[in-house]
Amino acid sequence: MIDESPGGPGRRGTWTAYAYLSVFGFYLYAIGALTPYLRGELGLTDVQAALHPSSVAVGMVSAGVIADAVEHRLGARRAGLLAVGVVVIAALAVASAIALPVTLAGAFGIGLGGGAVLSAVNQVLGQPGGIGPEVRLARANTWSMLAAFAAPVLIATLAASTLGWRAVPLLPLAVPIALELAGGLSPGPTPARRPAAPSAVHLPRAFWLAWGFVSVAVSLEFSYVVWGSSIVSVQTGVSLETATAIAALFLAGMLAGRIALGARLVGTTRLRRWVEMALLVAAVGGVIVWLSRGTTASGVGMLLAGLGTATLYPMGLALALGRAGGASASAGARLTLASGLAILVAPLALGAVSDAFGVVAGWPLVVALCLVALLFYRSAGDPGDPAAS
Repeated sequence: MIDESPGGPGRRGTWTAYAYLSVFGFYLYAIGALTPYLRGELGLTDVQAALHPSSVAVGMVSAGVIADAVEHRLGARRAGLLAVGVVVIAALAVASAIALPVTLAGAFGIGLGGGAVLSAVNQVLGQPGGIGPEVRLARANTWSMLAAFAAPVLIATLAASTLGWRAVPLLPLAVPIALELAGGLSPGPTPARRPAAPSAVHLPRAFWLAWGFVSVAVSLEFSYVVWGSSIVSVQTGVSLETATAIAALFLAGMLAGRIALGARLVGTTRLRRWVEMALLVAAVGGVIVWLSRGTTASGVGMLLAGLGTATLYPMGLALALGRAGGASASAGARLTLASGLAILVAPLALGAVSDAFGVVAGWPLVVALCLVALLFYRSAGDPGDPAAS
């Protein structure tokens, strides 16, 4: 799991990036799991509580818009310190649970600061050389998925202890603080010339096609995360609690896929065939979830959908960064914007369709995302195809 090969970010930079991404993955999933506790503590409605994950997504979108300019103005080191500081203050705001505006501002700050860190992580891990950006990004997202999977477990454990749920947003802060004190993220050797201003950076068409693939991959993932339990409950007639447990097999499939397949397959061969297979598995899983009337079939569908979706995001990152034409800082910021927009828009769009026609009628849109992703990927080309650069 360590990049010891010549080139790339090196051993320390690789592991530092893994740690940062894991902390952000933890927060990304923990905020959703914390909403019931915030609702009970502050007496919120369901809609008010649901604004917290949306605020994280808005913060990520904002980071995607400004991260490149901030890094250019302050430098990578100071920008990293600022981002970590924002996350620390934001986590304290969420843990305080003083009032709804405070916790919403905290959720926004976690998305803003975490999104800026995500942009830097993508830049660092996307460097050529060493074991290759595809493998590094796959491994980083495996660690992030492990942290995300652990978030609800830790929340439930601490909520039942004397520490209480308020300790959850605070515990991961030790990681970025320690890393920044140790030197933080470094994108590699200092360039001889100051990088061009963000406004002067031109990202090629192939990058934006890969950007579209990343957006669709994240949309697919969070459509399952937000609405998976609803489709299972409606189709099988089980309680929402049981449906939530069945829908959790999607995350289990993603975790298994990233551990068992991601780092082994990514970076070892031309990837188009694997992407096509992954999207086919995800589509088959989505169709099974849509048509099934039993809990076993629904569980199988969720597991297959998770397995198929597992490596799409890291492969999309590797593809996009490889098509950035050397503008890795700008590309990292734009990819953060892609993730934030997808997390914000996709679940809301599916929710709007579900309100109008029902979640069962809207579910084919989730399956259709697999076809859209395939079209984007084929248009952008394999990471190993020089002709597509």
